[in-house]
Amino acid sequence: MDFNAHTLSDSTIFDNGAALHLVNNKELLMPGSFIKSKKLEYVEAGTQAFQILGTGKRLLKGALNGSRGARTEDLELTEVAVVEGFHLNIVSEARLLKSGVWYLGLDNTLRVGSLKENIVLAEL
Repeated sequence: MDFNAHTLSDSTIFDNGAALHLVNNKELLMPGSFIKSKKLEYVEAGTQAFQILGTGKRLLKGALNGSRGARTEDLELTEVAVVEGFHLNIVSEARLLKSGVWYLGLDNTLRVGSLKENIVLAEL
């Protein structure tokens, strides 16, 4: 264990204010998916700016409900920013919404479909 790491560094949160998916360790990406950044890009958090090293794909195994039951399907995130040493990992609500997955705060669920006809993908 890295005693200098933030206590939440192994945690992943669903963030309704995040513009992008983010991991704090390149090892969380799917093997072979990392693409190093060709220009300097940063993530701002509070008064600090953290350099994005590159992007890749992340697979969250068993994160979604499927035809085989609760938490039987994987969630694949694309264009996940790598910011080594960031205090936690982030799943962006805005990025999920672009792919048709939306959050219902009344019952803390991720859904796909319309408001009237939808499927619950996950209970958060």
